[in-house]
Amino acid sequence: MSAIPLRRQLVLGLAFLRLLPGCRLCLTVVFAVFVSILAIETVILVPSYFRQERELLAQIEREGLAGIQTLTSLDAQGGAIVDMLRRSEQVRVSKILGAAIYAPGGGLLGIYGTAPVLGYAPSIAGPPDPASRLLRGDGVLDVLWTPEALGGQVYVVGRLDTAEIGWRLGNFVARVAGLVLVIAVFTTAGTTLLLGRLVLEPVLRLRERALRAAERPTDAEDCQIEDHRRDEIGDLTRAFNHQLRRIADDIRANQRREAAERLRLERQDTLTGLPNRAYFLQHLAEQAVPDDGSARQVGVFLVGLDHFRAINDAHGHATGDQVLQEVGGRMRLVTTGRDFLARIGGDEFALIAPLASGTSTLVIAHRLRRCLDQPIAIDGTEVAVGASIGITTSPADGCEATQLLGNATAALAEAKAEGRGRVRFFNSELNQRVRRQRAVERGLRRAIGAGELSLVYQPKFDVAMRRPVGAEALVRWTHRDLGAVSPAEFIPIAEQTGQILPIGTWVLEVACAQARRWAEAGLRPLPIAVNLSAEQFRDPNLVATIGRALDRSGISPEALELEVTETAAMADVLATANTLAEFERLGVKLSIDDFGTGYSSLNYLRRFRVHAVKIDRSFIADIGRDPEAVTIARMIIGLGHSLGLTVIAEGVETEEQLAVLATHGCDVAQGFLLGRPMPADAMAGLFGGS
Repeated sequence: MSAIPLRRQLVLGLAFLRLLPGCRLCLTVVFAVFVSILAIETVILVPSYFRQERELLAQIEREGLAGIQTLTSLDAQGGAIVDMLRRSEQVRVSKILGAAIYAPGGGLLGIYGTAPVLGYAPSIAGPPDPASRLLRGDGVLDVLWTPEALGGQVYVVGRLDTAEIGWRLGNFVARVAGLVLVIAVFTTAGTTLLLGRLVLEPVLRLRERALRAAERPTDAEDCQIEDHRRDEIGDLTRAFNHQLRRIADDIRANQRREAAERLRLERQDTLTGLPNRAYFLQHLAEQAVPDDGSARQVGVFLVGLDHFRAINDAHGHATGDQVLQEVGGRMRLVTTGRDFLARIGGDEFALIAPLASGTSTLVIAHRLRRCLDQPIAIDGTEVAVGASIGITTSPADGCEATQLLGNATAALAEAKAEGRGRVRFFNSELNQRVRRQRAVERGLRRAIGAGELSLVYQPKFDVAMRRPVGAEALVRWTHRDLGAVSPAEFIPIAEQTGQILPIGTWVLEVACAQARRWAEAGLRPLPIAVNLSAEQFRDPNLVATIGRALDRSGISPEALELEVTETAAMADVLATANTLAEFERLGVKLSIDDFGTGYSSLNYLRRFRVHAVKIDRSFIADIGRDPEAVTIARMIIGLGHSLGLTVIAEGVETEEQLAVLATHGCDVAQGFLLGRPMPADAMAGLFGGS
């Protein structure tokens, strides 16, 4: 340990003393040292006390002996000695309170002052010097002096005053006790400083580092203490550092295990234990374009189970999960160590297979299909599972992972569309369709902001009077590169990608604003119908969206009609009832579109607050060719009227169709015969002319 200057030691000592009140160990050590020193000094003080007492008594004896010795040394009788004692000034100022003079034979010769209790008998003659003593508790001492001590012929028993011994001993004890206390304090302080420097400071440092390590165990290794001492404190410090290193090593090991487990969970499908979609795409990117930049021959196989939804519906989702687990296990058995099998979602599995020379993608595909030929037995029930497969290859069809998966998805969709249980390759025709679909998807994201969407309006006519009674707003899209894109093409894509919600909101606001402009132009109010997609109808914010469109435009709620397909309306009867109640509160009306093609319950239709039903165009198109179409149209018209609903026919293109509808009492019709979809200005002219 390096030498520390005295001033520095004092500063450290004072700083240490300030720590005492907050350190239990410090207080214990200080108290123990202090008590130990007091005990030692007390043991030393007790003999000193008795020695001092003896010395004081001896001094009083000597003073008394000196006072009486000059008189008793004279050769006088006892009475004469007593008279001399009374007259002696030296005796009067001494500590002698009294005396008894005895002849050598033991006879009492005379008494001076207070008679002593101690007497003389020949049997005790000749005691050693000092003479016999009797110390009484009332502050007197009786002493026997022999002739030898007195230098005469008599024995004298003197009574001496010892009252001052008490306070002299008290002063002695006070002086010694004060000295002991001072020594104890300074010794305790010195010992404490030494212990603090050598023991307590390292212990406190260990405590501080231990508490810091406990608060931040991940930084435990940074709390080590550098100490090269070769005593117990050094051993403790080295053990502490070793434990911190072990804690840090354990934490790092746990972090590595947790990271590995997180990575496994992030990469693994929890149901089948196979890699998931994210890990599949990562591996596909690495396989298609390795780090060296070379392109490898890789086959991507997307396997979709046929009619898996029917399995869930018939046997329950628990059985469906077991089917997926069994399918994953069977596919593992038919793959090689170089293949990469994953479940990418739902009932779809994907395989990456390196295509070495002579490897046939068809052989791999048929191997995957054959492993599913045998039914799967679950809880005594055999479940038949089939599969369709879409195949794409790299680099022939691309090298980017998401592109290859999209190619395989398109090929799988083609296989399922052709009857399922098929194998289809991605080809140039599919490539063109996929490219166009991707272009449509990208374009939809910016269509509203780019001003590429517009509305046209198809008039609705009263069948009996042949006059316009309303219009249906229809959305149109002119892509900057693709040109006009049919709603039949972009609406399904918008529904799949979630773009239908912002598009539907835009249609509502623009249609309501147009109704406001027609009203400001002085046209008679005619309701505008707006189609709601299934996604819009399920949107919990739909009512709020409609309310904002009405508020911003300022039109009356009666000027807006909403149309939803029969299938969408009946998908969730309770939710539909709640939504229609909100529509009624707003004051807007609802029509059921494509009526006759869904699965509506007439009981629910009767209870719902529906304004109108629209006969699906497929029934109208067959009028004039199929007698059953006329029967169906007549039945729908009769059913609608019996429920108090307006009946609308859409897709009217011939006079014969219109005549049949008029004959059976259809209320409203729309179609190319009566008016094609037209811009707002043309529609205004039609309204004004009527």
